[in-house]
Amino acid sequence: MHLGMPCIQGYKPMANFQRALIDGVERYLGARPAMFDSPVVATHTAGLSETESLFFYAPPTPGFQPTPAPLERIVKKFDPALRDAHNRALGRQGEERILLHERASLRAAGRADLARIARVAQEDGDGAGYDIRSFDLSGRERLIEVKTTIGQSTTPFFLPKNERAFAQERTDAFRIARL
Repeated sequence: MHLGMPCIQGYKPMANFQRALIDGVERYLGARPAMFDSPVVATHTAGLSETESLFFYAPPTPGFQPTPAPLERIVKKFDPALRDAHNRALGRQGEERILLHERASLRAAGRADLARIARVAQEDGDGAGYDIRSFDLSGRERLIEVKTTIGQSTTPFFLPKNERAFAQERTDAFRIARL
């Protein structure tokens, strides 16, 4: 759970645990490094189409708990460059999914004229403070920052300073899409 990995089905995560458990998990994961490979198989959204719909619901209530110190040792053992590459591929897939959704939603609402969605992160580089420029049905800009994780809906994600500053500057248009 603290590593962003799925929990073992049938076992409830516990707040208190013995130090021996950390050592056992570390040995187990050390012998199976492939467990930390990303489940992302390709860098494109195979099988997705504009007609597929997304399910929207309210964001979860904050409940972030920092990683306990003994677990930090395990986290540091795995290659951060490899994890970063996997995260970037996952992020690109999330952006593509939101792009398809935005186009399909506008077309379905009879606003194909607004379906000229721009993937700013890909076209202009990552630094604008958002990933996708879209529109609402009235034609107002929707500037969407896409956050994609493989964890649960309560898995924390990072919002860099420039994205946070942009969100405060453009509260009328800034949105976060969490996948």
